[in-house]
Amino acid sequence: MVRDEVSLGGLSTAASRTAGLLLAVLVFSSCSAPIDGEGGSPSNYPRTRTGDTYHAAPDGGALLDWKSATITLPIDRYGMSLSEMLMVEAAGGLEFARCVWQTDDYPPAAVEEAVRYIGSTPMANHWRYGSWDADYMARHGYEGVLDDPLMLLVGQSREQNQVCLERMRGMGLALLSSEHIGDSSGAPLGRGSWQSYEQTMADPAFLSLLERWRNCVGQAGYAIETDSPANAVKKDHAWSEEQMLRANLVEAECADSMGYTQQVADIEAAYQLEYIRQHEAELVRAKQEADERLATATRILREAGVA
Repeated sequence: MVRDEVSLGGLSTAASRTAGLLLAVLVFSSCSAPIDGEGGSPSNYPRTRTGDTYHAAPDGGALLDWKSATITLPIDRYGMSLSEMLMVEAAGGLEFARCVWQTDDYPPAAVEEAVRYIGSTPMANHWRYGSWDADYMARHGYEGVLDDPLMLLVGQSREQNQVCLERMRGMGLALLSSEHIGDSSGAPLGRGSWQSYEQTMADPAFLSLLERWRNCVGQAGYAIETDSPANAVKKDHAWSEEQMLRANLVEAECADSMGYTQQVADIEAAYQLEYIRQHEAELVRAKQEADERLATATRILREAGVA
């Protein structure tokens, strides 16, 4: 099988030349991120999505979801949620298939794939500050739940595939969140997320917590990592998978025992709230754009009988 790389700005995919095959691709961007929104201006507290329910974090702080090992920060409410991003990607896959196969109807294989993908577990940046949620990690490993990415129904013509990628993007089917930035609309979110993280890593309160976390894993007999703030154990690439998992679990157990992740996330949340205060208008515009893209995706999914 020949694999062709098809790229377009913030879009990228690996496309097979074999007609009719479903090909695993990540089309819209290449990171991961959280959170949901409902349209209009967001409220003044961060919200996270567990199933179909929103929960407010008290006093504008960060909220940890121990079921999915995800962290909700204030800026996340200005972008798409994990579940919304699945919907936008699935809708893009449907439009891509209809374009490639030059049909008014959505190909059944593409519809089936959209249904599967919307029901899958989204990729998430679980370990923003290092290992935590030892129970989740013991069940799912350090990489977390890894369902198959979206599969695109591609055609034989590389040129047509490229045209259809451009058409899909022109329809507004690109991801928009603090960690999925497909175009300039998401720049205020990405800038705020990066800035707050850098500020947190230099914060004296964080550095004190980091020292305590590392002392804990040191007491478990591990050498201490000093180069990366997202690690406490100095890991050896020669370790087996089991050894690596055990080291990450020790980190998580230490983090959980001292409330490390919540405290660090709250430090970052404070920096983000200040950023939001200074850039509210830009962020509201980003949220409106995210909602418009979600509305387009929802319409496509309904037309295809998926939602």
